[in-house]
Amino acid sequence: MKELPHLREFRITESLQYFANFSCHQTKFNELLADMFGGLLELEVVNIDSASRIIDSTLCVLLSQCKNLRELDLYECICITNAGFESLPDKSRITSLHLISACINDEGIEQICRSCPNLRKVSFAGCRDVTDISILHLCTHCPNLESLCVSDPETVYNKSNITDGGLANLFKNYHSLRSLILYNSLNVLNLRVDLLARSSITLVGLDVSGCKSITDDTLRIIAVCCTNLQSVDVSNCVRLRGGGVNLLVTTCKKLHTLKVFKCRFLEDLNFEAFDRKETPFDRYIRGRKKASKPSERPPTNRLVNATNVGTSLQSYKTKTIHKSNEESHAGRSTARENFLNALTCSSIPSPRVHSKLRVLDMGMCSRINDRCLRQIATFCPDLRELCIMGCYKVKDLGISYVARGCQQLKALDISTSTTKQMRLTDQSLMSIATHCKSLRQLGIMKNGLMTRDGFRHFFDRCPMPITVFLTSKCNEIRKSDILSMDMSVNTPKMVKSQYFYSCRAGHHLGVLLYNSDVDILEDMPGYPLRHYHNAKVL
Repeated sequence: MKELPHLREFRITESLQYFANFSCHQTKFNELLADMFGGLLELEVVNIDSASRIIDSTLCVLLSQCKNLRELDLYECICITNAGFESLPDKSRITSLHLISACINDEGIEQICRSCPNLRKVSFAGCRDVTDISILHLCTHCPNLESLCVSDPETVYNKSNITDGGLANLFKNYHSLRSLILYNSLNVLNLRVDLLARSSITLVGLDVSGCKSITDDTLRIIAVCCTNLQSVDVSNCVRLRGGGVNLLVTTCKKLHTLKVFKCRFLEDLNFEAFDRKETPFDRYIRGRKKASKPSERPPTNRLVNATNVGTSLQSYKTKTIHKSNEESHAGRSTARENFLNALTCSSIPSPRVHSKLRVLDMGMCSRINDRCLRQIATFCPDLRELCIMGCYKVKDLGISYVARGCQQLKALDISTSTTKQMRLTDQSLMSIATHCKSLRQLGIMKNGLMTRDGFRHFFDRCPMPITVFLTSKCNEIRKSDILSMDMSVNTPKMVKSQYFYSCRAGHHLGVLLYNSDVDILEDMPGYPLRHYHNAKVL
């Protein structure tokens, strides 16, 4: 490393860290790193994925020697304490600091804030001793803060000690906050949405998953105030019913990622209010009004007494309004019937103005049904990733809606959870293979009603390349079982399969299909959804 004195970025991946664990002792490893940092005086970015063996003395050398340091990311730094930041120079240039699972407290955060007034991105997820006092130090010394993460689901200690008082100070002092992650903040009993509105102009990312105090009313206020939101995570917020989610989707025009994982009471999805003037129903009604005859006019009688004029006109207006309301209601019912009948076509016509959602995670939302999927298929046609794992009320009709309405899907998960079996059959596989020509990853784990013939039909007609994750019962699914070798149906395929094991999902099979003339990497793409992130290759 001393031969590269102008090196600006230094990264240690997790695999390299494992190699270091076996190759040298912790003391020797830290001496080696300290010697490296002493010669890399122009370092600007340091990222260490697994910093569990780095101690305070090594961090002191890094902070004292590398004066140009701008980004410091230390994950799983369980040996780092307040002493590691004693050599931090005054007015440091650090703008991004991630200390995951560090053993620092409010005093250490105060020292960091005083020395790094230009901080813009801060994360102290997994730090057990950080409280609301650290939030106060950030508000006092770091006026340019844009992103804050107080807890993370990937850390061992994934809870937050931040309370309502800390959030109140945060929202009062920061008007340019762009990202806020409050995962599993059980001490937050009131999100103080009235104060959150002050940061609404720039807030683009919000993660309040696991906060039990989040309700539909909370989401409604967030949707009205924070119209620039692009990513929202309200997973495991069990008090949500759907009204807040509806307003969030229809109001936040820039929203592209929405996660409502394990919101098991979520059911009332209705996006028709997204733009009432542009829905297919209203277009039908406008055309019907143009073709209709002009309404009747009140009869003119010059001999009507002056005392009865007001009474006659009022009676006529009342009858006319009542009649027009009945015609409007009847016309709207007819429009809905015609629109539902149109769903039998190859694609679902979406309104000109619709949601820009790209990623939607509704896994384990057990009350989601076909009607909800019809709303998604109509008003979210640009979806790229959709997870409805464990939504056991969804049937083949709902999957057909999604396949025809969201034809740009790249990842879809319709797997069954461990609680209740889904009722999807081979018809769902046929709909997906027919309409989803951009699909690259599909999860169909533990769907007991899907047969081997359905799998053959899907594999013969599915787009390529594609990775399919399905449950393996012993060894009955092999390469010869997957392909029917019907060359007239599709081009020749090549197959690569791997067995995986997950403590939750059990044994399952990953199948990669691709054309013989397409370049494919040797490693299969990992499962994209959260439920199988820790799967092991057998």
